[in-house]
Amino acid sequence: MNKLLFIYLILGLLGLGACNKEFDFIKPLPNLTFVRGVEAKFGPRGTLVRIRMDLQAGNQLGSLKVSESIEGADFSEVETITSFEEDFRVPEFAYSYLVDTLQYPSLADGDKIQLKFELADRVGNVSNPLIFDITVGGTFIVREENINGTTVTAIRRPQGAALTLINDEEFVFESGQKYLIQGIIEIEEGLTVRIQPGAEIYAETGGGELAVFRVPAGARLEAEGTANAPIVFTSDKVLKGEMPQPGDWQGLEVFGNSVINAVTSESPAPEDDSGIFQYIRVEYGGSSATEPGNREANIRFVNVGAGTHIQYVQSFKSDEIGIRFNGGNARAKYLVVTDPSEHAYRLDDVEGSPFRGLGQFWITENSGINYAEEDLRIDDGAGATLSNLTFLGPGQGSGFGNDMARVRDDAQFYKIFNSIVAEYPGYAFRAQNSPAPTNLNGDNVVGHSYFFAISGDIFRDNAGSLNQAQFNNTIGVAIAGIAINQYVPDATVASTFDPSQLEAWFSPALFVGAIANASQDWTANGTWCKNPDGSIR
Repeated sequence: MNKLLFIYLILGLLGLGACNKEFDFIKPLPNLTFVRGVEAKFGPRGTLVRIRMDLQAGNQLGSLKVSESIEGADFSEVETITSFEEDFRVPEFAYSYLVDTLQYPSLADGDKIQLKFELADRVGNVSNPLIFDITVGGTFIVREENINGTTVTAIRRPQGAALTLINDEEFVFESGQKYLIQGIIEIEEGLTVRIQPGAEIYAETGGGELAVFRVPAGARLEAEGTANAPIVFTSDKVLKGEMPQPGDWQGLEVFGNSVINAVTSESPAPEDDSGIFQYIRVEYGGSSATEPGNREANIRFVNVGAGTHIQYVQSFKSDEIGIRFNGGNARAKYLVVTDPSEHAYRLDDVEGSPFRGLGQFWITENSGINYAEEDLRIDDGAGATLSNLTFLGPGQGSGFGNDMARVRDDAQFYKIFNSIVAEYPGYAFRAQNSPAPTNLNGDNVVGHSYFFAISGDIFRDNAGSLNQAQFNNTIGVAIAGIAINQYVPDATVASTFDPSQLEAWFSPALFVGAIANASQDWTANGTWCKNPDGSIR
């Protein structure tokens, strides 16, 4: 008993001491970092260099002091900024520095400028300084070159630069012109670059490096072709008179800021806009430009938001995936993937951020490539709502291992309607690690669709219940006109399901497949879409 009283006495004294003790919470120093680790750039004389920083201060943002050093001289103050959009954090603070040839007329290409940033809070605490390096000179060089008798506008990086950076908002890829790109070509964050209808962009081969056209998060590309003047990204072997091959370059890579929460499916920037991608064709890509020996998608959208306009896009003869959606909530209509070497479409995540988007009127065709993979892969937490697909394999009797679709690795949901699946030597639809479909209104469903000329299982693993009559799938009944590389039916095959009831973004389509009939063949409108043999449809 005495021991127990002693323990209570000690605890009481400790509690009393704690009540009388004042603890001062010390907030951390202000902190600033460069967005996405960009800590150096080229800066042409007389132009602005845009620098993006993440500013944070627990005691509220007070001031940002900017100092400059020209060619190793002592730092001198340029300005002090005291007005901020938010009190505690500005994650994308944009600062523009003028490479001033009036104040410094002797600045020459290759000279070095250092900027020092110091962030203070409202009680006088100051961050550690952050240094940004600027090399005076152009970020890209434009000049005329000749390839096998054809004049092209070559866009090349400056000597010593790791990539070609387009930082001139006045630069335009003009209609009817041919452009040659070298290695990594990238648009500067914060800029919008336009490609006019009919422009042709050729990826340089044979130089020991692979090309990729990259749109980083925060930049926009308006590649707005027309049916009769599409924008084409392809291999320079087309001009050299050589036979272009899948994997001659990487392709088109577009990043956005719509990072999806895997639990809530929400994004801090759901309407993020990475640009316009309309009536474009990307050919012969699929090899990684940054990881030699690896493969990548011909067209890749990473964390791209619903504000991005994607329609009438063809991937032609990729060495890997045709079109890939890594994360984001993009919405895409009128897509064609012709002869991929792996998946036609892959929907998955990037760094834990899954894809949660929409698609309608998607086509894939295979003229005889054996890749023993699925034309549609949904995995890594992704979820998709798709309608009016036409997926054609290389032939039921081809002896290959190609399959139509596989849902795996904890994909969250799949909803597929009004589709045609035919000519697969493997299975049609396989679902792993996901609940079995229970009804047409569930999270996992394939309904109102046709499956025929398939050697393996129509529905495999957890997808087995899709055979039930409630899903309105038609098995083993061929559609006239649908065959290997023939995705236009002789006549419209009606469906009672209207995908526009899913969400207003979907077009009304009371028919199965991506194309209703020959009179509504959107792939044959103009010159933008190719057949597997390279002829225009």
